[in-house]
Amino acid sequence: MDREKDLKWFIANREELAHQHPGGWLVVHDGKLIKVLPKEEDALVLAVEQFGIDVASVFHASAKDPFVYVG
Repeated sequence: MDREKDLKWFIANREELAHQHPGGWLVVHDGKLIKVLPKEEDALVLAVEQFGIDVASVFHASAKDPFVYVG
């Protein structure tokens, strides 16, 4: 499991992914795109069934940063 690698890959490719798969749910494993699905639930199920719990990552294809920083 390398969630840090998945997150770095997603951040580096976020804008392109949002353009190619607007609103899609991305299953990412080991820094590679595995599949794009229209529903979050389907992406989560695929990630767990194919790789197990807490192994693959699921991201939403959105160019907007989903994190809100307060400080």
